[in-house]
Amino acid sequence: MSENSGQAAQEVSVEMEFDDLCSEQDVQEAIKKLADRLNKFQVEFMRNFKHRDEQYKTVLTEKLQRADNRSLIHGGDLDSSLAN
Repeated sequence: MSENSGQAAQEVSVEMEFDDLCSEQDVQEAIKKLADRLNKFQVEFMRNFKHRDEQYKTVLTEKLQRADNRSLIHGGDLDSSLAN
């Protein structure tokens, strides 16, 4: 029986320590810190996303321009071969 009462006393002690460590103010501060970190992450994510988007647009524009130039070259060759 003394084992059970010792265990119960230990559990109460742990709960009291936990309650002392987790005051409402501590929880509110932790929530604020997490919200700040999330906000910073979102801002950084959007900056990186926009930067990547610009890179992809540049690459796509260059590829489309090369493809268009090739079709003009091949189209010119086709016109000259039809004239012959």
